Amino acid sequence: WIRAADGRDIFIPSAQIFRNVLVNYTRDGLRRGDFVVGLDYAGDMAGARALLLDTIHSVEGVLTDPGPSVRISEFQSQYCELRVFFWVDVAKGPGLGEVKTAAMDGVLRVLKDGGYALSSDVSTAVEVAQTPG
Repeated sequence: WIRAADGRDIFIPSAQIFRNVLVNYTRDGLRRGDFVVGLDYAGDMAGARALLLDTIHSVEGVLTDPGPSVRISEFQSQYCELRVFFWVDVAKGPGLGEVKTAAMDGVLRVLKDGGYALSSDVSTAVEVAQTPG
């Protein structure tokens, strides 16, 4: 049997295991978390990546080995996506959900404090020149 993250016990017939892939999230306790942040193209992406990396390093439960990383993941029509990756040892510390929430909260705070326009705010960062009429 396997214990699910929500506490349920899952019983799998042996025949199923021999025919299908079995993913075990608890064997060594390491889990990788990630999330995406969308920033306005006018922002300093290198500066934002450095700021996010510093923020993630300071979150309780984020491992230094393997360490976190921040990468540009997509170019959307209105914003650039940065994907934040980090590792957590769920056997020794807080759970993945708790660490991810703390990381996202910290990232949101430092980006707002740094004056970055987030993807939901991008339309407000665009200035349209008025022609005299």
